[in-house]
Amino acid sequence: MLRRPLLRLPRTGCRPVVAVVGDAAFAMGGMEIHTAAELGLAVVWIVLNNSGNAMVANLQNLLFGRESGALYTHPLDAAAIARGLGARAALVRTLGEFASALDDALHSNAPFVIDARVDGDEMPWSLRGRAEALRSGG
Repeated sequence: MLRRPLLRLPRTGCRPVVAVVGDAAFAMGGMEIHTAAELGLAVVWIVLNNSGNAMVANLQNLLFGRESGALYTHPLDAAAIARGLGARAALVRTLGEFASALDDALHSNAPFVIDARVDGDEMPWSLRGRAEALRSGG
């Protein structure tokens, strides 16, 4: 539960802006954090960090029985990258840590990245359905 009313983006009066991205997407497009820091925009990024393109690796395993380099040898430290770009950040591993970090992020009035470490072996039910459809030609 949030412990205080939410702050609004400076100069806009809008609702908080929250982006939920995977670590692979963050690796390809996370530099906008620097722009948010330069402009003082209170944007929150939640990075679901499963050490690479785990969704791609899981789909490859379902379809071909192996993955072909979709996972990182050196996982990203999204929190460290965010700090280097001028944002606040937290690395979280539990639901309790996430709840606390989200509360901090939504009240920070600054760009904030939550590096949420998640299980790369956890497979969405929809991915299994997609693999079955691909196997059957659908």
